[in-house]
Order: sequence, then structure tokens, then C-alpha cells
Amino acid sequence: HRWNLLQLECWLKYRIIGEMGPASSGKTHSAAIHALSDYYAWSDCTTVLVSSTEREMLEMRVWGEIKRHHRMAKERYNWLPGELIESKQRIVTDDRSMFAEGRDFRNGICGVPCKKGGEYQGLGSFAGIKNKRVRMVADEMHLMPRVFIDAIANLNKNQDFKCLGLGNPKDTTDALGLLCEPSAEMGGWDGGIDQQPKTKTWNTRFDQGVCIQLPGSDCPN
Repeated sequence: HRWNLLQLECWLKYRIIGEMGPASSGKTHSAAIHALSDYYAWSDCTTVLVSSTEREMLEMRVWGEIKRHHRMAKERYNWLPGELIESKQRIVTDDRSMFAEGRDFRNGICGVPCKKGGEYQGLGSFAGIKNKRVRMVADEMHLMPRVFIDAIANLNKNQDFKCLGLGNPKDTTDALGLLCEPSAEMGGWDGGIDQQPKTKTWNTRFDQGVCIQLPGSDCPN
């Protein structure tokens, strides 16, 4: 439907994408299939980081959706890349036969919980990751503190980087609010976004950045 097409269009066209919408608006589903398809096409040089709050929430949200679609895809096309390592919340391009030579864990999809024991850990250990192509899908960004944006800025130093941040609009000062803030030319959040309950996009403060707003009242379902 038109929301899927809009989400795909923005994934292909922009570098930093913020997506605001209510629960059950398909944000996580679309993000999962776009990231997975992107990985399949360049599996030998792509790192995809998918984050949420706790490990359990990863299973219930974006990582769980990626796993489900990966299994469905492999059942239909067993030649597709990616071996699932359930215990590590990873899909790795190198198969088990590479153990003797040393598996490269950079190529693949990795689930990253940002909270452990209720305390925010962020993406500190992944901030310096390097690969030809780096992708990031951040679910529940409205529950992340402002410093989460620093990790995105760090990963953005990779030449071919793309970030998609998802969440329910909550506060203009949380991580999602900062990611989706309208550009300086638009006057930021103070500039006044059109409040008509229609699906819309606008340029953000990030270079090649866009925000997608999905109002529940305009849902194509």
C-alpha cells in the first residue's frame, strides 16, 4: 500500500530517516524487509545494526521481524546469504565452513540492545564499526535519550551509511524528536509543522535527512 511505497522510496533516496507513527502502523515490518533486502543484495560488504531497548524487546520487535522474514525467504530460496545465530541475535554472511579460516562477523545483521539491567548502554561498542556499507535500524527511538544521536553521528562517518529511526511521537527533545526535527530553513519544531491529519514528509536538520509522519487517521488499512 501507499505507506509501504513511501517508506521504500525514502529508504532508497535518503541517508538519515526518521519515522513517526502510532502503534500497529507497520513501521517495524517495513523497516525489517527493507534492511533485509538491502543486506541480501550486498551481503559481502554490509553491516546492519538493529537496536531496541532491551534484548527481549528486540525479539518482540525489529529483530524478531527480520528473523521471521529471513526464515521465510530461505525456505523459498535456499541460496540466499545469511546464517542465523540465535544465541547471538545475529545473521552472518560467512557460513560454518569458514570457522577454520576465521569468520568475518562484520558482514551480516546484528541485534543490539541499548539497555542492560534497566540501565542505558547505548551503541558505544559499535560506534567505531567500519564496513563498505553500514545500515542502522533503531526501533523505539522515543524511549532513547538524546545521546543516542551521538552514536548515529559517529556511524554517519562511514561513506555509505543509512539510518532509520522509528517510534511513536512523544517529545521533541528525545532521540526521535531530534532525529525528526525539521530543517533550519523550516524553523525547526518552532517553525510550525502542518497539523493536518495527513501523511507527510519534511527535510530534517541532517544532511540528506527526512522525516516520515504516519497519522493513524490516514492509515491505508
